[in-house]
Amino acid sequence: MVRILCVDDDPEFLRILGRMLEERGYEVYLAESGKRALEMLEKVSPDLILLDIMMPDMDGWETLREIKRRGSTTPVIMLTILYEVGDRERSFERGADAHVPKPVRKVQLFRTIEWVLRNAGRATAL
Repeated sequence: MVRILCVDDDPEFLRILGRMLEERGYEVYLAESGKRALEMLEKVSPDLILLDIMMPDMDGWETLREIKRRGSTTPVIMLTILYEVGDRERSFERGADAHVPKPVRKVQLFRTIEWVLRNAGRATAL
């Protein structure tokens, strides 16, 4: 089963996202901050990380930078209301594999997840 670590400071969005992914057959882990995501990264060994950019204390770009600094090859999809060209470029420069706008559309999210997992060589059972 594919393990997805979802990181967002909005508990309601995190709950809805988690339920949506579980209904699709993914094993889901939730982190309410970048710091918590980093703590969970080694314990969970996710196949994919869905990471919000706009978070207090440690934003998504800082979290992504630390994930990569630690040598993780886990693919990361940035989820954000920031969808300007510069924001997408900044995400990719820091090592993101994809960038999905909020509000999240299920079809777009699932297509992006499958695309990223296929390109990362992480097969899915779905």
